[in-house]
Amino acid sequence: MKKVFALLVVFVLVFSLAACNNNTPAASPSAPGSSASAPSSQPDPQPATGSPVEITVAFKWHPNGLDPISEDSGMNKSICYHLYDRLVFFDYQDNRMSPSIAKSWEKIDGTTWKIEINLNDYVFHNGDKLKMEDVEFSILRIKDIPKSAETGMLIESVSSEGNILTLKFTQENNTLLARVLDTAVIVNKAYIEANGDEGIYTKPVGTGPYKVTEFVPGTTTVLETWDGYLLPKPQIDKITVICIPEDAARYIAVETGLAQWTAWMTPMEMGLAEKNDNLATYYGEGRRFGTVCFNCERPPFDNINVRRALAHCINRDAFAALQGGGRPPMKGVLFAGYDLYMDPPGLPEFDLEKAKAMLAAEGFNDSNPLSFQMLSYAPADPGLELYQSTLKSIGVNMEITEYDVNVMMSLEVAGDYEVEWVTPSNRGNHPLADLDRFDYFYLGTRNMSRYNNPRVQEIIRRMLVTDDQQELQTLNVEINTILGQEVPMVGVIVYQNLAAMDKRMSGATIHPNNIFDYRNATFTG
Repeated sequence: MKKVFALLVVFVLVFSLAACNNNTPAASPSAPGSSASAPSSQPDPQPATGSPVEITVAFKWHPNGLDPISEDSGMNKSICYHLYDRLVFFDYQDNRMSPSIAKSWEKIDGTTWKIEINLNDYVFHNGDKLKMEDVEFSILRIKDIPKSAETGMLIESVSSEGNILTLKFTQENNTLLARVLDTAVIVNKAYIEANGDEGIYTKPVGTGPYKVTEFVPGTTTVLETWDGYLLPKPQIDKITVICIPEDAARYIAVETGLAQWTAWMTPMEMGLAEKNDNLATYYGEGRRFGTVCFNCERPPFDNINVRRALAHCINRDAFAALQGGGRPPMKGVLFAGYDLYMDPPGLPEFDLEKAKAMLAAEGFNDSNPLSFQMLSYAPADPGLELYQSTLKSIGVNMEITEYDVNVMMSLEVAGDYEVEWVTPSNRGNHPLADLDRFDYFYLGTRNMSRYNNPRVQEIIRRMLVTDDQQELQTLNVEINTILGQEVPMVGVIVYQNLAAMDKRMSGATIHPNNIFDYRNATFTG
């Protein structure tokens, strides 16, 4: 029987790895309900060991290229977090920035910042020393990448004198410094200019503690510590990242020792891990949430009544129960995990009879049924099948189509979709960056519902510049009230950060924005 089970495990894992290649689309152990630990500003020195320390981590997806700007999924950022440094370290839990390549920063006026750069402690993996021209280039290149071009457009100029960088924006906006510093990983200008896309997508060169020694797009990345790193080195010498889309198969990988760490667990797998003496579990708060997103420029979803009718078909409690109740339902689509979060007034509650009547009033009935395509990242969240069957019960036909992350992003930019299931993340670790989702300035990249309301635009502009907390709260109520009525995007569920790991591993962090960090992790294998 043991041999049969072992063969079954191997078959599942091999199939999973093949699926990743074809689809191409941490965590300190703690008790349930605890939050992610805050990362230190620099890796802690670790005692030397006699032989290399190696771990394998299993991701649900795997990137096709290693540029965290052009492919800004959580999986890609998690790998690239170990390759590249930013100007600052982000404490994503407490919403703070601490020095990294930037030693200090000072606001000169409403649009200008001066940043002191530390050039002494950073060297690229190819041996080139960090220069100010690399820092300037790293910031300016975000103008040329579709996923970040709108942020780049808000940069008026980048210049330097000695080791002082001057960053000037085109407008006042309280999110811009955090947004730019979070987006702009520090890259080697000369290397990228000489190597083109290969120099950033498949053979990246950064200043981080790990370098890439093997990369198979959509399948595998191998990271090894870099001897030239001038700061204290991580304790784990080698990290192999593999792709296993299926939740159960990822858990089996950790249970059998194929992997030492995995996330995106469901409560069912977490329950199994808690009963296993060789494993530890991690429960952390998240800021990634699942939403039904309507293309407001595409008929009939340009009709508020149609959108509200389909919102009435969302059973949030059943959606959460389907996944073991470990992912709490939500209603809002702004500021998940931040103090500004609120349930939008007037948001449609689950009511199928009302939904059916509203659709009939708009001309959709048994002789003229509403039919549409729901786009989703592959593999699709199982809750979508629940939504599909719920809609079917009132005569609405929804087809679920799965795409890998790159295809989904290209469809979003082009507006070539009707409805999609998205899990939007916060950019820049600033709560007000969530306003991008309804700002027409960010059409097709952050504003995936292609929503345009002049009053909402006015509210957003004011929220981005005010320092009056009372005014901010008043505006927040108003924008949530409008969104609750017009439902361009409907919040459904918050994704908790759930991980299972070999109990000999500790010190990793899952940031609330779904970045997995092993810089400070240890493994006593």
